[in-house]
Amino acid sequence: MLRETAKAEKRRGLQRLIYNRDLCKGCYLCLNLCPSQVIVKSKERNRHDAYPIAFEESSDRTCTGCGICSMICPDYAIRIAG
Repeated sequence: MLRETAKAEKRRGLQRLIYNRDLCKGCYLCLNLCPSQVIVKSKERNRHDAYPIAFEESSDRTCTGCGICSMICPDYAIRIAG
C-alpha cells in the first residue's frame, strides 16, 4: 500500500510513480480511469482543503505502472519517472 504523504514514490519495474497529494484538487479523473482500480478518494483533506486521491493496493489489485493516471492528471499531481 502506498502511504499518503505529501510526496510518495512507488517503484514499478523501471518506472517510478511520484504522487504529490498537496497538488491534487480532487477531480478524480484518475480514479475513474485506473484499470487496476487502486486509486481511491482519501478520507483526509490536503492543504487546499480538498479530498485528494490515495493509492490502495491489495493482494488482488496492484498498480501496473501503466501511466494513465499521470497522463490524465490536470494538476501534475501524479508523474511517472524512469
